Order: sequence, then structure tokens, then C-alpha cells
Amino acid sequence: MAKAGLVSAVIVNFRTERFLKDSLESVRGQTYKNVEIVLVNNGSEAFNAGQFKEFRIDKLICNEKNLGFARANNQGILASEGEFILLLNADAKISADFLETAITKFREREDAFALVPQIRIWG
Repeated sequence: MAKAGLVSAVIVNFRTERFLKDSLESVRGQTYKNVEIVLVNNGSEAFNAGQFKEFRIDKLICNEKNLGFARANNQGILASEGEFILLLNADAKISADFLETAITKFREREDAFALVPQIRIWG
């Protein structure tokens, strides 16, 4: 059973370690604090979990080989305990108020099932 109000942030890594800290930092820096991080390392050889311990990864799934992006996301979703699921690419980051705004919108609109943040190019 999902934990009410909990957001499970699922992030899949495959050769994106150079971006991962920014992504994890954006999740941990949310104004909405009821968040678990589920990180799936999808067979990336350069991955070292110790490099990311400051971000308090709640669940770490390590695949020996790349199982594909969709399958890795599904693994993360299955391991999640949240009422809400955030699928975030490892090379993406979200504004500090994204989750707070998203949860508010979900609570206002019972017919809403998905939200997508605005995509901007890093630069």
C-alpha cells in the first residue's frame, strides 16, 4: 500500500553520473520534504554509490547490465512506496517548488494523473 503524501522520485542512471548530483540535489532541495529517492543504476560501469551518499538515497537498485530505460523505470516504480511517482531523468533537475506545486494540483484536480515540468536546455 502506498504511503499517503509520499513522493517517490525514481531516477535511472546509465552513463549519466556527471549529471546525477545536480538531479539528486534538485530532488533533495524541494520545499515539499516527504520524498524518497529510488535510484536505479542501469548497468553503468562508472557508477559508485559512495559518490552520492550525501543525497540519502532511500532505495538503490543496481542492474548488472542495461535493461533499457522503461524496464529500469518500472523496477523503480515497483520498489517505490509513494502515493505519487516522479520519473526524473538523471540529466534533469526540477525547480525547488515543483513537487509542492504538483501535489497541490493533484489535490485540486482528482481527474489529474500526470504532470510534466517545463523542459529547458541546460546552459
